[in-house]
Amino acid sequence: ALAGAAALQVGWEHAGALPDTRLIRTTDVVLALLSGSVLLDVVWRCVRGRPAPRAIYLPSPVVLLAAVFAGPAAGAWLKMPYLLPAQWAFTLAAFVVWRRGRDGAPVKRARVSVAVISAMTEVHDAQVFRSFGGDWARDLVPLVIAALLMLALAAVIHPRGRRLFSDAGGDPDRDLFAQFVAWFESVAVFRDPKLRLGDAAARLGVRPESLSAAVNGIAGVSFSTFVARRRVKEAQRLLRDPEERRTSVEAVGLLAGFKSRSAFHDAFKTHVGVTPSQYREESGLES
Repeated sequence: ALAGAAALQVGWEHAGALPDTRLIRTTDVVLALLSGSVLLDVVWRCVRGRPAPRAIYLPSPVVLLAAVFAGPAAGAWLKMPYLLPAQWAFTLAAFVVWRRGRDGAPVKRARVSVAVISAMTEVHDAQVFRSFGGDWARDLVPLVIAALLMLALAAVIHPRGRRLFSDAGGDPDRDLFAQFVAWFESVAVFRDPKLRLGDAAARLGVRPESLSAAVNGIAGVSFSTFVARRRVKEAQRLLRDPEERRTSVEAVGLLAGFKSRSAFHDAFKTHVGVTPSQYREESGLES
């Protein structure tokens, strides 16, 4: 809503539909900066699954207070050409956030980020032409904004558009957990005895705290417990496998991803209730 209000404000100002007063200029600048903050916050939420730092919203109130205290002198710098670098800075920051977090973000959330960044970039391009292109470009920004609003409306109305962005508002923790499990199981990552929370988070492009919260929130256990439980499950499979009956219990633990015999026995006893040797014996495959 804020970004839309800023877009309409900028469009009306460029089209000459609003009087050139200090109040209008101040509102124009504040809304434009606020839309940049909202843009960065939206992209941050899409690719990182959490709100952006609140500091990104500081430019708008700072400019507002500066305009109030500066009085009439503020009119000299409350102009669109001076605002363009700040808007571009927000868009560039959003692009950097998307670039760094796209591999770990859900596909449809990443698409939302690309769409938002692309739309804002087009608006900035139109603003540059409007500021330096002369009278012929006077109506360029309103036309670009109108075209983007029509495309957004079409995406919302058309079934294919709704499917493209339908899960953009899903549960971030659940999405992240699903990505983690898919990667975790795809190449039997759990068998790596050196696997750490930081390694998994880096592979998914998220912070360790985010991944830890997702695992804890969805699975109800810590990251280390989740990994140990999966390794125990793999060890149970190997201990029941007739083809592995000649494999020692210690070797089974190593194959499942445990670093030592003691770690394997402790985890197995905790999660299964018996020792690995007892489990194999009860399965009728004792060597």
